Amino acid sequence: MRALVLVPLLCTIAGLVLSFLCIFAGSKPGFMDDYNLVTLNTSTLGHNLIPNTKTPAVVNNLFPFIPQNINGATNQLNDIIGDVVDELAHDLGINQWYGWHAMNFCEGNYKPSPKARPVMYQVVECSNPTSGFHFNIADVLDQQLGMGPLRISLKDLHWPDEIQKVIDQLSTALQAAVALYSISIAATGILIFTSLITLFVSSATLLIMANLLLAGVSFLALFIASIIISVINSRTMKVVQEKGNMIGVYAYKGQKYLALTWCTMAVMLLAFLSWTVIFILGRKDKHSQKPEKTSLANKFRLGGWP
Repeated sequence: MRALVLVPLLCTIAGLVLSFLCIFAGSKPGFMDDYNLVTLNTSTLGHNLIPNTKTPAVVNNLFPFIPQNINGATNQLNDIIGDVVDELAHDLGINQWYGWHAMNFCEGNYKPSPKARPVMYQVVECSNPTSGFHFNIADVLDQQLGMGPLRISLKDLHWPDEIQKVIDQLSTALQAAVALYSISIAATGILIFTSLITLFVSSATLLIMANLLLAGVSFLALFIASIIISVINSRTMKVVQEKGNMIGVYAYKGQKYLALTWCTMAVMLLAFLSWTVIFILGRKDKHSQKPEKTSLANKFRLGGWP
């Protein structure tokens, strides 16, 4: 029975480490930079200001007498327009991406370029980690645009208010998720201590029940936090897709972070199920030993050993 305790104990230790990562992933440059909950891609912000010309038609009008060169000229013009789009963020004076973590946000550029595959996140700056941070993306972009070479504002780019509203919802959801992760960390910390005691105590029914309760609290907190993160993630994607794509703003799901939070929940679910099995087996052992003890007592009472 004691050997079985090692299974939930190891799961709990893993759950504690993963819960800390859920809170502090991306909290400083160089530490899990690509574990964003949501990434806002602003590398093509303002592309709606570029005239939408059909390059094949332009080439046909300019070079009707050189059909063999049309494809080459079209490709060259497409490359030129592509280069202009790639440099939009730089020309506007803003960064190419803005990423949300559980306790802070970071901003930076794509390397080698936004269109490259695979692409790397180059972090320029991160805010200080705090449990109640609120990131007003509209204010940040407006300030950077005003200081940029073109001296324009978000109003000039037709920035939709709906994006900031969903970002406000994201900030509120993150605060709730951090609180739930903290509850899980507290529960798993106590659970590790009580699990170690359970290993060295002969009769540990009450301890096992306490461990089962603590594992349940941790699992439930992580489950709710993961649901919150998943829902607000999808909500942000939908709003940005509907309102932001037309001006060159795109949002990407934090697939790695989603995998991290759900994996943490799964580990604590395994710990909870393990303690449930240990509790049931302990109850069965008690019931199987009871008749034997009663029988021995009756023999003593009757004075009858064979």
